[in-house]
Amino acid sequence: MEKRVVQSVYYDDNDIKYDMVECYYDDFFVYVIDYDHLSHGHFNLEKIYEHMAYDVPHHAIPVGMGYGDNMWLVDYAYYLDFHPQDQ
Repeated sequence: MEKRVVQSVYYDDNDIKYDMVECYYDDFFVYVIDYDHLSHGHFNLEKIYEHMAYDVPHHAIPVGMGYGDNMWLVDYAYYLDFHPQDQ
């Protein structure tokens, strides 16, 4: 599986900007969105990509359904709750 991870931004309906990480895998993709601005724009992309590859399919972290069957949303605050060593 080719690693596909990128840092980007997300704007909500009120045009509030959030930093996020996009992780793409063969069967699904995940947006890890920093709603609470905890990252200050700095993410460990490698670690997030590795954790999401396991956490999402094994239901090891709370996820929200995205706009499609293979899309998942993860709040970065939840990510840090489950992986505090990555702070």
